[in-house]
Amino acid sequence: MKEASVLPNFELLFGVPPHHSLVLMRSRARGGLMRAEFWSHQEMDGSGAVVASYESYDEVDAHGRVQCGWRKYDASGCLVDQQTLPESWSAGAMEKANSTE
Repeated sequence: MKEASVLPNFELLFGVPPHHSLVLMRSRARGGLMRAEFWSHQEMDGSGAVVASYESYDEVDAHGRVQCGWRKYDASGCLVDQQTLPESWSAGAMEKANSTE
């Protein structure tokens, strides 16, 4: 039986302050030779105003190469930060390692 993917702690990953909330707006997955998962989040302040938006991705190509990371946009939609993450962050890499055990 295949284990369900474990989602990363996006609040920790993005550095969201404790008095803000992070809302998942959309997630999607793609199968086939290049497996991928994508997420979109909005960060809300204490009054409920959107202060930032995030796009994150986790991709594994047909050769097992992993690419994952995220982008942060301010309230006006301008890119303010981005980060490429190590393969160890990838849910796809963890699934691959578990399937070979």
